[in-house]
Amino acid sequence: MRLALLSSLPALALSSLLAPAPAAAQAPGDCACEAPPAPVVVVAPAAAPPRWGLGLRMTSVGLHPDGDADAHTDYAGGGLQLRWRVRPRWELELTSESMREQLPDGAGEGDRMLSMVTLAARFHPRPWARWDWYALAGVGVTAEVEESFTPETRQAPHVVLGGGVERRFGRIGVGVELRAVGVGPWEEGDDASSDPRTMATVPTQEIEAEGSSGGQLTVAATYYF
Repeated sequence: MRLALLSSLPALALSSLLAPAPAAAQAPGDCACEAPPAPVVVVAPAAAPPRWGLGLRMTSVGLHPDGDADAHTDYAGGGLQLRWRVRPRWELELTSESMREQLPDGAGEGDRMLSMVTLAARFHPRPWARWDWYALAGVGVTAEVEESFTPETRQAPHVVLGGGVERRFGRIGVGVELRAVGVGPWEEGDDASSDPRTMATVPTQEIEAEGSSGGQLTVAATYYF
């Protein structure tokens, strides 16, 4: 019998090694199941910033003939502007404005009307910032009409240089802009006109007068879409 017990000891040791370990005691309510996988969070792509802007502008322009700073004429009015953001830092702007002459010392409005159409490029160092600073340069055409007995119209090309700042409120932007304006030389029409005061025909010749220069101050509100 002793030999039989001795011969069975190796088999018992091997079976104890191969037997599965007893399960650990679990508290009531515990679950031995595996934890569910973490949820996958899908981030929606950010919406593209608006590239178009349409706005209203209130503006004032002061011009004087080159070489005669005393002959200063002020104009005030408003217009429309259309903007297109080509790149985050670069933008094109088309403006159309109409202004009336303002007499000195608050004496009212004069007989002259000034119209300006300008295409400008604007550079934004900090695009899409809440406070958006920019510099601009542009070219355009200026037309001046004097509403008298014989309305006279003259026009000239112009260039502008300047800058401004705009405060963004969501899709609305409110900004202030300052431009230096160079106009000229002025060109007048070559057709004859009739003066109703004398019933005489007054010929006007095509002439090139000296140009004008000055400044322009604008306050604008723009909706971006």
